[in-house]
Amino acid sequence: MTDSKELKTGERTLLRKANLAALAHDEIKRRITVGRLKDGEKVVLGDLAKEFGTSIIPIREALARLSAERLVTYEPNKGFRVAPAPDAEEIAHLFEARVVLELGALEVGMANVTPELVAELTALNDDIRSRSYGANFEAFESFIDLNARFHELLIGLTHNPLVIDAYQRLSYHERIPRLLHGSGVNDIKRIVVEHDAIIAALEAHSLEHARSALRAHIVDAYERLPQNWPGHSLRPLNAAIPAR
Repeated sequence: MTDSKELKTGERTLLRKANLAALAHDEIKRRITVGRLKDGEKVVLGDLAKEFGTSIIPIREALARLSAERLVTYEPNKGFRVAPAPDAEEIAHLFEARVVLELGALEVGMANVTPELVAELTALNDDIRSRSYGANFEAFESFIDLNARFHELLIGLTHNPLVIDAYQRLSYHERIPRLLHGSGVNDIKRIVVEHDAIIAALEAHSLEHARSALRAHIVDAYERLPQNWPGHSLRPLNAAIPAR
């Protein structure tokens, strides 16, 4: 009798393909983020498949995911190219969208805050606090992943798949690291303190304090971005967004 814990041959094949696609995605993403693949550069499936020692299928799956994350673009009969890094106006739009979606999530979802959620947010923030980071993407990638999870939990308070999908489509946590590579994430200590304030407000079920702490956190993150890319400077975020 076959052990129920064993994967069938077809399942193993699917798992291997999924793993190959995930590995290809992560490596192509890394190359885009660190600038090894340049803005507008054509991404040739066959070349990557040969380099990675795999078929074209997992490469195509990886690029489809990267396209959804707005790291590559696709044109019929022309193929995939590296998407331009976000410019100053798109960066402002990304942060303004975060303010609208994340503060809105608190409005809708405060009643869904549970001790378990507070504990998960606290554990994530403690993990961020405990690590060391550097200037290059490889040295701060763990922060990006943990921080993304923290904010996705806030969006998840809505229990609304359309809101969650809208947040994911921003691809904020995929696109912003391109600006940070070479300089790193500014002031991790301040970020975790800001997270602490958000967590405390959620634990107290204070919508007013949670909104205030979260808005300050997003705006401060915007203002701390390194402004070292040529020809760009950041404008103030839309003043019409209420501070409350």
